[in-house]
Amino acid sequence: MKKLLIFLGVLLFVSSGSASAATISTFYGDDDGFGIGAYSGTINPTNSNAGVGEAPFTDVRLIGDGYSGPAFAPTGNFDPFSVSGTIVSATITMKAGSFDSGPSPVDGTNSIFLDSQLVSSAFINSFSTFDTDDIETNSWVLDSSFFPLLADGVVSLNGTHISEDDGSGSFQIDFLRLDITTTETAPIPEPATMLLLGSGLIGLAVFRKKEKK
Repeated sequence: MKKLLIFLGVLLFVSSGSASAATISTFYGDDDGFGIGAYSGTINPTNSNAGVGEAPFTDVRLIGDGYSGPAFAPTGNFDPFSVSGTIVSATITMKAGSFDSGPSPVDGTNSIFLDSQLVSSAFINSFSTFDTDDIETNSWVLDSSFFPLLADGVVSLNGTHISEDDGSGSFQIDFLRLDITTTETAPIPEPATMLLLGSGLIGLAVFRKKEKK
């Protein structure tokens, strides 16, 4: 009898609903190592490597002091995605080559917008402030105020503007990526179903007890 009641308690607990997690990743650009397969070390930013069909302003030579290229100023969206469940966390990642995030960009303040909401400047500031050709990949955890904007699966970068520290050379961006974690809770059985299940097991316990007598 005792074992059966323990089993009943476990069954009711499991039936009360369980959560499962999933991670969605979506890109602006692509993770191809600037079109030349470079994932670490340094990059020659004076060469443009954008491939056919690649997102605009990725893997191309971008502006630095004394260069005529454009700033990184995308007006498009991340690849569309579908959200199922509740968003519990989101991270933005950028891979850049020869990017210097110093305090004096040559043609405007560095900023990243997601659906018109500004990402913390601490994300841009996490990149090197020194004039090097190093490849850097940094991430930033977005606060929960971004979750409703991400839920529709369409995220615009309109308003984003990234340019080099004054006095540095040109740079390139390989990609921006969003990693979104969601949870889904299994449906809880209806009260009538739970009552029927519980009554059946208790009845079985009583029957077994009588049978032993």
